[in-house]
Amino acid sequence: MGEGQTELARLARDLDALTGAGMLLEVASHDVQFTPVMLRLIVRHGEFAAQRARRLLATEYRPAGDRGGTDEGGS
Repeated sequence: MGEGQTELARLARDLDALTGAGMLLEVASHDVQFTPVMLRLIVRHGEFAAQRARRLLATEYRPAGDRGGTDEGGS
């Protein structure tokens, strides 16, 4: 598996972790000790996912002829 494919697999795992954390948070949001732990997990995996996606866009999926930086803005 190439480096780009490896990064995509890692990104998928980060997104899976976010989905799982979101579901757990929804179920157990009444627990004041559990909620901050899940929120920190969501922030951590969200940051990892964003970094990986930016890196992939800047390297593996950069449009032909694009010499600029990563797309930091939204639509």
